[in-house]
Amino acid sequence: MPEEAPAKPGKGSKILIVEDEMAVADLLTEWLQDAGYEVLTAYNAQEGLRLFGRHEPDLAILDILMPNMGGLELIRLIRFASTSPVLVLSGSGREDYKEAALDLGADDYMGKPMGRKELLGRVAAALTWTTRERSFAGEQPYVDDAIAIDFARREVAVDGRPVALTKIEYLLLTTLVRHPGQTLTYDQLLDSVWGPEYDSPQYVTWHVGRLRRKVERDPERPERIVTVRSVGYRYDGHLAAER
Repeated sequence: MPEEAPAKPGKGSKILIVEDEMAVADLLTEWLQDAGYEVLTAYNAQEGLRLFGRHEPDLAILDILMPNMGGLELIRLIRFASTSPVLVLSGSGREDYKEAALDLGADDYMGKPMGRKELLGRVAAALTWTTRERSFAGEQPYVDDAIAIDFARREVAVDGRPVALTKIEYLLLTTLVRHPGQTLTYDQLLDSVWGPEYDSPQYVTWHVGRLRRKVERDPERPERIVTVRSVGYRYDGHLAAER
């Protein structure tokens, strides 16, 4: 029997696929259309950029290694104009590509090959990230001796300096600071930030590492986002003045 697709928020959302391997692009298009999404397909980055500008999709899925303009440049250009989620689906496992894609504004990095169920789960989760960000907008700003967050403007400052965070980093930080001094388990963070489609603590560990490089004075000796061994993480930035 065929795999059952997970429940999908944002059914009917417009998704752009940018993939130079025609067979892969056509398979992704089929999966997403069958799941109820409107799909735009481009077989190179230039066409993907044109379609993105014309149709303003709710989410983009793109490869990194494409001829002429590559995926990294496409991410950079998309981020000039839009905050829509960008998911990278790449056959390259190189860590520097992954870091570069996320630094430029991609929201998730997925490896090929990927099955239908996992892809649809990742898409469903990504379509909730913007909604989750906006759900904080009515809250009063958060300020302690280390970090200040203006939820309405989605602005974060660390030690008085503005920092740019990806959607996942922002959701991870806001989840932690809303529970200062409380240990949040890997499962709690996965559910709050990524949603039930994600089940590996490695997602949390990897993104906490990136977040620490932006919010800690010394990421190798974190004092603000503290590891609780084998359990999860705790935000202690509110205790900065006491150290």
